[in-house]
Amino acid sequence: MQHSSVKPVPLNNLLKRTENIEVGTSLENASNSFRSIVMQTGALHDQKGTVYVEFGSTKIICSVDGPKEITKSADVNPTEGQVYVFLKNISTEGNAVSGSNSSSVSNKEINGTRNAVESALRSIVCLELFCKAQIDVEITVLNDDGGVLAASLIASSLALVDSGIQVYDVCVAAHIVMLTDGRIIVDPSTNSYPFSSIPDSEEFSGNTHLSVTVGMMPSLNQLACCEFVGIAEPHQLRHAITVAVESSLKLYPLVRKTLTSNMI
Repeated sequence: MQHSSVKPVPLNNLLKRTENIEVGTSLENASNSFRSIVMQTGALHDQKGTVYVEFGSTKIICSVDGPKEITKSADVNPTEGQVYVFLKNISTEGNAVSGSNSSSVSNKEINGTRNAVESALRSIVCLELFCKAQIDVEITVLNDDGGVLAASLIASSLALVDSGIQVYDVCVAAHIVMLTDGRIIVDPSTNSYPFSSIPDSEEFSGNTHLSVTVGMMPSLNQLACCEFVGIAEPHQLRHAITVAVESSLKLYPLVRKTLTSNMI
């Protein structure tokens, strides 16, 4: 994606919005509400570029290393930097048996999430400012209870900004599922609505019709990520994506507050 015509968005511009949209802090996961949310920068001994994000029982920590000299010798664009995402899901490693089908599904989900986050970050970071340099983003899933992709998008975006990496915008994200009866559940837990992010997985719940995750750049009003799994009519998919986008934007005040909490 080319960004030559788009100027980086200074943090001060991101702070101009003053919407007072409340995000639940101890919700019982109503169908249109997020689970309890925690976002914290300086998560590792107040180290810059480290962020802790929690959605209900889903807990993620993210750290940024770079920019630094490119270490991979593969073909790269010399006119812009590179972003590499490394994702580790501790919660599934302990449960999956080596060589088992569950282990294979877990690896597919991890790779799918990593690829989605990496693709999104390449559209968010001002890569042309980091020629011949790379930025490593390390994401560790401490506990997985659903919505890992959405939480990872938010955590990595916050970590990049906190580390001083110039970006076009921050990223807000939301995960929703549409049930077979047409109801939409925002930020569901896996325990409540089990599903798989693998399109051909047999573990996709019979009660779950569609799973959608979006990542939004709110100031630019652009999608950085849109991943969906399931079966739906075109109008159902459009509706689900719309709900996911609207839900993600409700998190913008909290993301903004998180970034400014340490700016003293």
